[in-house]
Amino acid sequence: MSAPIRIAHVIEATTGGTRRHVVDLATHLDRNRFDISLLCATRRDPGFQNDIKRMREAGVTVNDVEMRRSISPLHDMAAYRALRDEFTGGAFDIVHTHSSKAGALGRLAANRAGIGSIVHTPHVFPFQMEQPALVRALYTAIERRLAARCHAIICVSHAERRVARSLKLCADKKLRHIPNGIELTTKSVDSSATLRGELGIPVDRKLIGLVGRVSHQKGADTLLAAAPAIRAAHPDAEFVIVGDGPDMPALRQQIETANLGAVCYLAGAREDTQRFYLLFDVLALPSRWEGLPYTLLEAMAAGVPVVASSVGGNSEVLDSGVNGLLVPPQDPTRLSEAIVQILNDSNLALSLGSAARETVRSDYSLDAMMRRTTELYEELLARAS
Repeated sequence: MSAPIRIAHVIEATTGGTRRHVVDLATHLDRNRFDISLLCATRRDPGFQNDIKRMREAGVTVNDVEMRRSISPLHDMAAYRALRDEFTGGAFDIVHTHSSKAGALGRLAANRAGIGSIVHTPHVFPFQMEQPALVRALYTAIERRLAARCHAIICVSHAERRVARSLKLCADKKLRHIPNGIELTTKSVDSSATLRGELGIPVDRKLIGLVGRVSHQKGADTLLAAAPAIRAAHPDAEFVIVGDGPDMPALRQQIETANLGAVCYLAGAREDTQRFYLLFDVLALPSRWEGLPYTLLEAMAAGVPVVASSVGGNSEVLDSGVNGLLVPPQDPTRLSEAIVQILNDSNLALSLGSAARETVRSDYSLDAMMRRTTELYEELLARAS
């Protein structure tokens, strides 16, 4: 039997979907074929320690390389040198970087160390985010330089690949589409009544949920702006927001100003988000930008009707009116109308939820993500040999 392929994943963004993606790769790639290491920062999310423990138990080597999200020349240089030292000496066959900061430092260090196969997954390019035009132009120029220093870029959505092509970031053959996938589990979950009891929510309320980091990107403010119109049509409608983040103080102020405190439940950051999906009558995902959010796939797999903004991978996964509803981003009126449409029509809700489950089962499984990633790794190694 040939020696396992040695892969180093590099991550600074240990929150949200990027964290989930890397943990899935580290723990589900075939351990007979791959020897997995993770070089990661641990400052951003204390809860990541639980994932580190689980990965180490699965045989993954995890080493802390301190990286900071913001630009910090002294710290960035120290992190670059630490990564370069890790990569020097032939310890790895493939280096796979994730998100912006680790993508920049990791690709530069791997290229300098002579790694023959370098892969990057942006999980949304930085220039796809809301930024001033000059900042976007700067990020685009930086990404072009970095793309020249790797051998493949994994785009989790066709939208990512289209924007990379339109900006001519790199040769088209470097751009690979591998969508996120989730494990289709048959594990039992608590009944919605159990969780309603824990949260103190009466059983006769219609619940609109939002799961995600409380940040400008995810658009919880748009959902709250839509709340009065939703409650005007459905006085029994209430709202559950699962997550935490930098916009939480502003969100609390918005709730207070709109007098929504009695009907808005802030569940905070949770490690058990899977329990919440069956609680919801509708999941709202009013993001301003996205790659391919795991929240969307998880809600769909649970059969929850979804209303999402028509950005990034949302528009690829959802066929509006078939397996969910799409609305423009930052449009509380259209968001409220779509949510009310589902609350008004139980047959529509059932139809959307059923079609959503089938979409995830057929197109967005974790097995498919592992298979496509494995095929890319093996192709790159064959090309490098």
